[in-house]
Amino acid sequence: MSVERGLYVSLDEAGKTIWQHLEQAPTIAALCEQLASDYIAPDRSVLERDVVTFLRYLNLHALVEITP
Repeated sequence: MSVERGLYVSLDEAGKTIWQHLEQAPTIAALCEQLASDYIAPDRSVLERDVVTFLRYLNLHALVEITP
């Protein structure tokens, strides 16, 4: 939630799971590794693409920071 931007983001189950893992997985690769070990992913590249897309959305709205 961003009061300054008047933004509230509701997460589905996949989004909630990613959000919960963010603190434990400091990199996108570590996050994808954790998710892949917790869930059956159709394909690792699909998992990575979906995670990056979700994180970019959150970053666009200043809810997470993505650093190189």
